[in-house]
Amino acid sequence: MEKLKEIKTNYKQVENIELNGIELYFDSIPPAEERNILKNNGFKWNNKKSCWYIKKNKIESIELGKKEIENSYSGYGWKGVNSDKHLSITEIAKIIKQELKKKFPTATFSVTSGGSWSYSELNIYLLKDKINPLNDFITAVREAETRATQTKIIEDYDKWSGLTERDIEESEQAKKMLENRLKSGHIQINQYYIKNDYELSEYGKNMFLYIKELCDSFNYDDSDSMTDYFDCGFYLSLGIGKYNKDFELITKEG
Repeated sequence: MEKLKEIKTNYKQVENIELNGIELYFDSIPPAEERNILKNNGFKWNNKKSCWYIKKNKIESIELGKKEIENSYSGYGWKGVNSDKHLSITEIAKIIKQELKKKFPTATFSVTSGGSWSYSELNIYLLKDKINPLNDFITAVREAETRATQTKIIEDYDKWSGLTERDIEESEQAKKMLENRLKSGHIQINQYYIKNDYELSEYGKNMFLYIKELCDSFNYDDSDSMTDYFDCGFYLSLGIGKYNKDFELITKEG
């Protein structure tokens, strides 16, 4: 399937909620080569509205992945395969939410966009699910202890036992904090730490790894924190539950 990002003629993308479709309005008539790309992607011309349109259910699954940016400022910048200057952060949020509905049919997500003139942000929170994205307390502690032993890290939540009374007290306090977070209904997810997040169940890890990869495919990042230079498409925030709405695990009885 040829990619719409190959189209250079300026256009505006509009979601037609009533007809469950996507409409493209061009500033000028695209050349024959670009019209063929539209046709090959399943778009049709609507003479009455003067736009190209497609039903959402005919849009194929989104391709994932990213590649290096040539002549990157930071030297290690990357760009998602779906990164497109024509897509606003609001439109990206709609596409992401639609894709998550297909990928995780038992789950309910809040997907919102925000920011200002100088930056954009995408906020994704899991609000409901029939499958638990979190470990129970005992499993979370066991995973943390195993990882602490394997990596020999003795700090923060990795220090579950120690040689001194103070070490033991701090370990118990860390466990209590973990238990309270798991019960809180609102947990922030570190997008760079998902694989090693002992609070997440395997289902939760797989879910948020997919969400991160999906979002990255629409993003780019050529930032260099060493020089305080930041250049990215949007900032991403992930979580389970929100500050004003706890996560709900839907039981069969419920």
